[in-house]
Amino acid sequence: MTYYERVDELRDNTKFTPDGYELEYLTAEIVLVDLLGEYIKDAEVISTTYGTGKVVGTSGDTLDRLIMEVAFDTDTKKFGVLPVITGKVLLTKFADISEVGDAWDHAFDLHTDWTRQITEFKRAEKRAEADAKKKAAADQKAEEKYESTKSKTI
Repeated sequence: MTYYERVDELRDNTKFTPDGYELEYLTAEIVLVDLLGEYIKDAEVISTTYGTGKVVGTSGDTLDRLIMEVAFDTDTKKFGVLPVITGKVLLTKFADISEVGDAWDHAFDLHTDWTRQITEFKRAEKRAEADAKKKAAADQKAEEKYESTKSKTI
């Protein structure tokens, strides 16, 4: 199965639920990070400072925090994958940036979809909390009014 097929399969098979979305998201994100890490492993990286190197490992718990470890002839360095892909680390780039960029974009689209879903779950939770507070305040006010009317009547 290709990298793209595996990412698409992950998209199709990952469903978040209101009760467990935080853990489900973190778990799915780690799988996505591992897929991209596996894809870029052994990729050639060119640096004007260090020369040519090879990706020997990756780490990170979310795609936007994915770090790659690059072995150069003289040293091993760590770089954020996002800054390298977007060109913010100007001295370093992948030798085949278009291929790696396409793989990144495919994974990042899924990451963005998941982040959007998680944001909606969080908004719904906040709305529910706000509604519960309003109801509690209205109930308290009604109780106070009842007690006031009751004491006036007595």
